[in-house]
Amino acid sequence: MQFRGLFVGIDRYASPGIKWLSCAARDAIALHAIFGDTLGEGGELLVDEQATRSAITEAIDRLAASQPDDVVVIAFSGHGSETHELVTYDADGLDLAATAIPLDTLGAWLDRIPARQVILLLDCCFSGGMGAKVLQVASVPRSMGSATQALNQLSGDGRLIVTASTATQEAWENTPLRHGLFTYYLLEALQGAEEVRQAGKVSIYRLIEYVSRRVTDAAARLNKTQQPTIRGRIDGELTWPIFRPGPRYRAAFPERSRAPVTAAIASLAPHGFPPTILDAWAGAIPSLNALQRDAINDFGLLGGAHLVVSAPTSSGKTMIGELAALKGVLVGHAAIDAGYGTVAPDPARRRARARTRRSCRLPPHVKGVGVRFQPRTVASIQSMISWLCAGCCPFNARVTRMRWTDSALLSQDPASGV
Repeated sequence: MQFRGLFVGIDRYASPGIKWLSCAARDAIALHAIFGDTLGEGGELLVDEQATRSAITEAIDRLAASQPDDVVVIAFSGHGSETHELVTYDADGLDLAATAIPLDTLGAWLDRIPARQVILLLDCCFSGGMGAKVLQVASVPRSMGSATQALNQLSGDGRLIVTASTATQEAWENTPLRHGLFTYYLLEALQGAEEVRQAGKVSIYRLIEYVSRRVTDAAARLNKTQQPTIRGRIDGELTWPIFRPGPRYRAAFPERSRAPVTAAIASLAPHGFPPTILDAWAGAIPSLNALQRDAINDFGLLGGAHLVVSAPTSSGKTMIGELAALKGVLVGHAAIDAGYGTVAPDPARRRARARTRRSCRLPPHVKGVGVRFQPRTVASIQSMISWLCAGCCPFNARVTRMRWTDSALLSQDPASGV
């Protein structure tokens, strides 16, 4: 069995009448890199001006040389159209049927691939309004079948079609995440989210279920509706190894390759914390303890992971909350309810809280999410809140796995929204 793949991502289009996207090329680059790092050579990448109709046609022709036992993955991130085409770089908005890739044409191309396991991932949509990953056309023929019908015709035995949304929904990019919602959670699932793992491997059906749930929840937090769907069937249980970012992924996204955090507060700098925050922390605590380092290095705390931490008093839980909350603000996900913990503060702390709230009013769009932290000093909390007020947006968290460490429980809690 050999892996064969084609990864297409288009942000910029030749036609001035087609709106540019911001994350589609990164979607394709990330998937191509992590598939290559994990499954080896065999994937081809086409982004922006490379992704012409003829280039995609030639790439799929090469996939037609695969063997029946091969696994073929085709991923497309970019615009779909209301008339059910994948919009290529050189597409003409006035003649999409001839210059883009209609879904029925794509189906005919897939029929030529002999592999018994073909997976098509479409991070685009075929309906929607301004901001969605869909190209609106001037007119739609009355005789045209539905997008659902067109997608159903793509699927079948030995072929899974996974779409970022239903046929009548929009698919959305998330600029702070720098990916489409669908691709972002797909990358997360491939790297072994707890619900996806099965005997140390990634189950494809569990992966799709996980991605669907996470995308649906994330879209709801943005006041959008997006629910990924799956069509088709592959015999047997298709599993992959847990995907690990390797040299290809690190070369494509060097900002995501950081040295592990150590006990030194300064080791947090590569994660983007500004000097004022690092100075405030360094003046209040001597170092990061083992619980805090585990939360960052092993559980992805500063990568957006969501931890529920249960540990004795003074074990470092509060600092974990501060790290997660402030990192969320850095990437535009979170705002802070600057409470001072559940223990009633002494009079001096109450006076400090009153002074802090008077001196810094949070802007109206900041919504508290129940993340609480205790200031070690009045200066540190004032530095943090002053920096927070520079700008933020609603919190968007996710879940990680469970493990005991240093008498503390870091646990998975799917129902929690904190």
